[in-house]
Amino acid sequence: MTTLHCFGDSWPDEIGEAEEIYEVNPELIELVDGKPPRSIPKMISDLLGVEYQNHSQSSTSQPEMIQQLVRAPVKAGDHAVFFITSPSRRFYFDEHGNTVNEFCDVNRNALNDYQDSWLSALTCYTLYNYCKSKSVTPWFLSTFNVSYYQTMDMHPLWDEIPKDRWIVDKHKCIVQEEFDNEFFSSTNDNEFEYRNSDWSDWLRTENENVKKYIRPCEDHPNLVGRMAIAKRIAETLRDKI
Repeated sequence: MTTLHCFGDSWPDEIGEAEEIYEVNPELIELVDGKPPRSIPKMISDLLGVEYQNHSQSSTSQPEMIQQLVRAPVKAGDHAVFFITSPSRRFYFDEHGNTVNEFCDVNRNALNDYQDSWLSALTCYTLYNYCKSKSVTPWFLSTFNVSYYQTMDMHPLWDEIPKDRWIVDKHKCIVQEEFDNEFFSSTNDNEFEYRNSDWSDWLRTENENVKKYIRPCEDHPNLVGRMAIAKRIAETLRDKI
């Protein structure tokens, strides 16, 4: 039987900010399809009627998703969805062999769009080819940031991942596509110091779409936002899984 495997950070994690908020304030729960809080992978599973395994973990960087994948019990015929998080997160092994994720702001010299995009291309290329080697079908979407930019001289590894593997075009993210296509943009080079800073700038606008898809959460989708993401993924996978 085909299993849907999900990899990522706190957005697709099984227990996230929404669960914490709603546990303390149950009156804030927005009922989506009349059901209580569910993770995005659970919502996708319910929409498609397939088994799923969620390997996501809060604060995961893009490179650590490689670790998630190689530890996962994927098998031929399975599908894998990779929720591509902020490219500015870095992944390390410490001297004890433990994994560490942190934002690269700790090293300002490493904080630039070219470096971010190169590391993201390398990660996605590795994920794609590992899945191919296991006869697993990979799917990609950027969540609240974008690693690929049309206006930059992109690394050729990006071209090694077929366009039809992207649930959302690789030069856009799911927030821009499903939450606020008018006011969320990852292409305004003059407005932001770094292109992947527009997520926090958008949150600060507190516009109606921020309230609809994010609040009362601080920087994660609420249940309405989760369902919008889940439906977009389910629509793409419905005839393919």
